[in-house]
Amino acid sequence: MTDTIINNEPRTYTEEEVIELLRRIKTAEQAETQKAREERELPLGITSSLDKPTRQQHQDNFKRYKREVTKYHHDEWTVAEEINKSFIPKLKQYTVDTTQVVNAHYKGAEISRLHGRAATEIYEQLSIIQAGEISTEEAHQLLAEAIESAKRLAVHAWIQGRQHDEDAKDA
Repeated sequence: MTDTIINNEPRTYTEEEVIELLRRIKTAEQAETQKAREERELPLGITSSLDKPTRQQHQDNFKRYKREVTKYHHDEWTVAEEINKSFIPKLKQYTVDTTQVVNAHYKGAEISRLHGRAATEIYEQLSIIQAGEISTEEAHQLLAEAIESAKRLAVHAWIQGRQHDEDAKDA
């Protein structure tokens, strides 16, 4: 492998030097990946939206958000299950262990937080692009990553919704 240095004289690398360069690149990539996975504070734009409104305002905002979000259709993936009204009296005959109910709510909350983390990551990526402080090539790369993250989030959320429906049927 050769490289042109400042005085325009080509340089030949030894096999050991090439291996060392590759090792350094791999180490740098691993460090960057690890840094991206570390816990960090939520962005200010999100924390202010979380902290300022009252509980009632959050509920009202969520209702409005649910109405405004685009509705999609794709067979059973996008249709929420409902309890058949004729089964309600029969369901009321059963008692449920409170621990199961609480654990089910915690599980749902943890999944919602996972979706929140993924959405926050996309928010940060798009904010960086919007700020315009990176090169066009970096912006295209970051946008591609944001699109892939959004796709993965959407797929995961649809699968989780279906899983919740199946869990409810099994209960």
